[in-house]
Amino acid sequence: MRHEAAYARQASFSRDVAIGTAVFAGCAAVIVAIGLSTHYVSGALFIIGVAVLAWHGGFRPALVATVFSAAALWPLVLWLEPEGFPINPWVRVVSLFSINLVVSWLCGNLYRARNRLLLEQARLRESESFHRLIGELAADFAFHARVEANGQVVIDSATKGLEVWLGYSINDLQSRPGLSLIHPDDRDGVRDALGRASQGEDVHGDARVVAKDGRLVNVEYRASPERTLDGHLTGIFGAFRDVTTMRQQQAALDEERRRLLVDIDMRQQVEAALRLAKDEAERRLHEAEEARAAVKDREHRLKTEAQLKDEFLATLAHELRNPLAPLRNVAAILRLEALSQNAQQATNVMDRQVDQLVRLIDDLMDVSRITRGHLTLQRERVDIKTIVDTAVEVAQPHLTAAGVSLSIELPGRPCVLDCDATRIAQILMNLLNNAAKYTPAGGRVWLSATPQGDRVTLTVRDSGIGIAPEDQERVFGMFVQLNRDLRRTQSGLGIGLTLVKQMAELHGGTVSVWSAGTGQGSEFTVSLPLSLAAVDDHPPETAPPPRPARRVLIADDSRDGADSLAFILRAAGHDVTTAYDGQSAIELANAMRPDVVLLDIGMPEVSGYDVARAIRRESWGRHMRLVALTGWGQADHRRRSLEVGFDDHLVKPVEMDVLEEVLHVGNPPPIPTKVQPTE
Repeated sequence: MRHEAAYARQASFSRDVAIGTAVFAGCAAVIVAIGLSTHYVSGALFIIGVAVLAWHGGFRPALVATVFSAAALWPLVLWLEPEGFPINPWVRVVSLFSINLVVSWLCGNLYRARNRLLLEQARLRESESFHRLIGELAADFAFHARVEANGQVVIDSATKGLEVWLGYSINDLQSRPGLSLIHPDDRDGVRDALGRASQGEDVHGDARVVAKDGRLVNVEYRASPERTLDGHLTGIFGAFRDVTTMRQQQAALDEERRRLLVDIDMRQQVEAALRLAKDEAERRLHEAEEARAAVKDREHRLKTEAQLKDEFLATLAHELRNPLAPLRNVAAILRLEALSQNAQQATNVMDRQVDQLVRLIDDLMDVSRITRGHLTLQRERVDIKTIVDTAVEVAQPHLTAAGVSLSIELPGRPCVLDCDATRIAQILMNLLNNAAKYTPAGGRVWLSATPQGDRVTLTVRDSGIGIAPEDQERVFGMFVQLNRDLRRTQSGLGIGLTLVKQMAELHGGTVSVWSAGTGQGSEFTVSLPLSLAAVDDHPPETAPPPRPARRVLIADDSRDGADSLAFILRAAGHDVTTAYDGQSAIELANAMRPDVVLLDIGMPEVSGYDVARAIRRESWGRHMRLVALTGWGQADHRRRSLEVGFDDHLVKPVEMDVLEEVLHVGNPPPIPTKVQPTE
């Protein structure tokens, strides 16, 4: 209806007369202008003008122009054509009028048809716009609002959803502006949107609507302008959709998205950290592999160096023991003779120096064995008094030679140790020898054993030159030389105290040193665990039975060593034959069939091992006692000796009582201090 009213207003009679007159006047002016120059009145121009007017303005304005043109044609012909025209003017007038009338009717009908089409199209657009709003929003309610003269927008029609959804009736909204439904904070945005809609723009947006019961409802809105055919704004179509639930869901989705983004970010950070950790781990693994390879290479080098060192020490010990053996034999031979006092003193000096050299070699090999972990303790239960007596027996000559007196204090009850008695005695011997070395003549040394709970404390104290406080921490280091008195020539290798510490620790003990300072003497304390079991009971010693003489073959490429040892054994009543090479030893063994064969291992061409194999291959040699007497004392040499058929393995220089024990099988083993070293 709004479009029909607009069309009726547009098609008024006065407007049609004015338009028809104006078009006639324009055409007449053109005809006059042409006629003045051509002296011809072109009625076709009136026909064209009427046709155009009827097409754009309808039949009525074209009819007005038709009447005026027919009326004006005769005067124009008389004026512009003074010589006349062959065609009768009345025929021209009637023809012009008829043609214009037909053209006006035809073009006017086309005009009306076109206007009806435009009207229907406008209606269709409005309907489509309205239903599109409802369809797009699935509108909870749609409305039409009129725009008042003062610019206020008032809802004048709405769907039922307005009442169902917000609680308002259409009457409730007639007396209040439409913007009153909008939350105050959102009104400016909605007002701006309506302003754009009034300018012909389709608008949409979000807002909060206040329901009748005071609820706030989140909505999406769309609005389109309503205009007449001439563009005049008559109202606004709009629709609202409740998006409260959607907003809540959207908020939840946004929160979930935010959480997921945080999780993704954290995951990316974790992955980045893991990548960095992986790269770092790979780098460290590479470094570790390089370090492992370096350590392995270093271990190989150290192992090679240690092997070379062991071989060097073994060779050194062998080369040192070989010349010491005849020296000890000579000292023993000299004791068998009636000597002057000076000769006896010289013999004693030589014997002590040989013992000192042997002890240094043994200490050096002990350090090597402990370092390699090859030192095996031969544990037994023994009273501390027995160990002290053994150590004092060996150390007393050194104390006496140094002019130092020894005081001993032992507990009144047995103190039993579960230990290697030889090694504990070696600890005390090293401490006593150390005290004798650094105590001036006339000084004193005190040795005491004190039980304390489940341990016993052994203390060696001297009145010697003392130790500076800064040196007391490193006194047990390997090869440490403190140079406590440069005037004293007794220095040693610097391994005695190292052996004391290592052997004490092997027994589960500790060692410490204390000195008030230089010139104040020293005190070494060894703490060892006591055994819970009683000392083994040994039957009382009885006098050994007389030992029979033995037939002995000595084979050694060192003539001095072989001859001196043969001299001593002959003096002891044995039948002795010597050989200076391996082949001679085999021949003599076959010829004389000795009870015992003492063989040096390192003979040239035919070694002691070869001699032992040759003898064991013979029927007469299978029960012959073979003893290796050599400067080689390592465990490999001992094992190889047993493998080729030796019954025993002795290391040069050997003490005579140890040798006698070996020559007479079945006798008790030698005393602890004279056990052969194992290198």
